Amino acid sequence: MLPPIPPETLSANPLFSTLYTDLTTNHLNPDASTRPLPLPSHHSQPPTFSTLDQSLRTYRAELAKQHLLQNSLKHTTLRSRQLPEDLSEVLDLLTSPTSTESTSAGLPEALGVFHDNIQPIAHEISAFLDRSAKDLVSLLQSEQLGAGGGAAGVETAIAIDHLPANAARLRTQIFSNHQSLVAQRGRLGRLILEVVDGYAALSLRTLSHSASDGGACGALQKGTLAKATYLGLLAESMRGKVGVVRFDVLGEVYDEEAIGALDNYRVHLTDTNLRLVARKRVAEGELERYGAAGADMVGLVEKYAALLRGVESVGRDIRRLGGTV
Repeated sequence: MLPPIPPETLSANPLFSTLYTDLTTNHLNPDASTRPLPLPSHHSQPPTFSTLDQSLRTYRAELAKQHLLQNSLKHTTLRSRQLPEDLSEVLDLLTSPTSTESTSAGLPEALGVFHDNIQPIAHEISAFLDRSAKDLVSLLQSEQLGAGGGAAGVETAIAIDHLPANAARLRTQIFSNHQSLVAQRGRLGRLILEVVDGYAALSLRTLSHSASDGGACGALQKGTLAKATYLGLLAESMRGKVGVVRFDVLGEVYDEEAIGALDNYRVHLTDTNLRLVARKRVAEGELERYGAAGADMVGLVEKYAALLRGVESVGRDIRRLGGTV
């Protein structure tokens, strides 16, 4: 059961009062059960429903206009090059969804600037809406507008005037096509189920014939199974032979001396790696100390490192040419 509403609240909200009265008198009983609704008439409609429906349509239209103007104003702020930069900042402030104390303090001044420059702002919004309408018309009637020639402007204006009706017609057509697509999907689903049922029946029949001992299917199954077993054993034997050949080849390529030499080289590489890691740690510690000494010391270290690399390069060249360092 609906709770009682104070009379002052109902008097302050006439539309809500009408809805509350309609619910408590025409739709709900005192025990909170619903009343049976009368059969709808195709030629008459209750005045209360007609008024509420008209008001709802009006509010929806006003809300759509408000959203359209807000989006147009945001587009003008982002894309327009005709407005001054300070006016674009004012529009950005007014269309920003978030507000802080600083932005709230500047809203009165921003509204004053907005009202003073309403004419160029309205011109930009009108141009944006006109371009949007032309884009919609080009999407809806691309063939007609493309063959217009010199009268394309007149045809565009006429198409913009008929844009709501064409959009409603296309919406109805899309809805009917969607319903047809849903129906076709249902028929396709039923057909797929029939095919699956037939395939399942055929598979069961094939399995029943294959499981029986007699008949061509049973003999074919046994022969296929025996051949598969033979091929599996042959593959296992070939795998064993390939393994033996692989070990023989490895034994011929790597004798005991080669394996010993490789072990010694591995030990040498391990020792070299450990020495390089130790040198890296020492170098990192020195770099940290040089970095703590200041930027001048870092520059000197870099120059010294470049000099050492040059000396090592020259030493390598001397040794390569047969000299001694």
